[in-house]
Amino acid sequence: MDLSRREDLAEVPLAPVPGLTFGALVNPRTDFATTALSAAWAKGVGANLGVLLKAHDRVRVGARYLTTVTLKYEGDATFTPVPGPFVVTKPNVLGLPVGTSLDPFVSQVLGALQNQPIRTELDMPAQFVVGVSVHAAPRIKLLADYQWVDWSRFDSIRLDFANPIPGDEELVQNYRDTSTVRFGAAVELTPAIRVSGGYIYNQAAAPDETVTPILPEADRNHVTVGLGWNVNRHWTIDTAYQFVHSADRRGRVVNPPPGVLPSTALNTGVYATRADLFAVTLTFRR
Repeated sequence: MDLSRREDLAEVPLAPVPGLTFGALVNPRTDFATTALSAAWAKGVGANLGVLLKAHDRVRVGARYLTTVTLKYEGDATFTPVPGPFVVTKPNVLGLPVGTSLDPFVSQVLGALQNQPIRTELDMPAQFVVGVSVHAAPRIKLLADYQWVDWSRFDSIRLDFANPIPGDEELVQNYRDTSTVRFGAAVELTPAIRVSGGYIYNQAAAPDETVTPILPEADRNHVTVGLGWNVNRHWTIDTAYQFVHSADRRGRVVNPPPGVLPSTALNTGVYATRADLFAVTLTFRR
């Protein structure tokens, strides 16, 4: 897991004045350091349970449940200074003239940001899927799935720093559960050649106020096509293509001030996403 961001000097407390931040002296979003959080790997335990029922000679019904898996990450937090200079940019209650150098004070702040270990954990959401396949004709198979994902488990990300500075953080996400529907068809043109196609619709999990670079997702439509070839009784080749179109989604690139819940007022940009996925599968049977 890798996360990175710029730190805003305007949100840093201005010691030794209680309740005052550098925001009294500089404009918001004055970057003074880059924070990089990295963790190599994590492990978790879960279960994947499934059942397949032959309801009729031409009908199969299946269901699958994947439990929640909690991944605990241990990694490093690295702080890199952003080149200055830093100066007072607006009139202030301290009476410092605009243009006064703040470099000595910023250096003190940077000196307190030591590289250190960090911990966090993420809940991979539970999933439930139920589907049916129907042989509508000897060479035609129709398929349909419904999937529910427990994305509401992804309510926040807590960053636990080893040192007192910076303080521990909780990044509110407030994701909601989602549903997905899938439809597909496979047709055997000949005993050796088959074609397939399908459509998928995914709901977005993130509410408007927490659309961020962590997962800038939106409602998605997928269209798929495939071609299969039974080369002989031992070898099969399958190829597939999927086009994914995401609806444009407004989101933010900055966090709200400490102690303030995120809101759509921070959404200053638009995320536009599409994907083209290709797959080739080679199967060997003895």
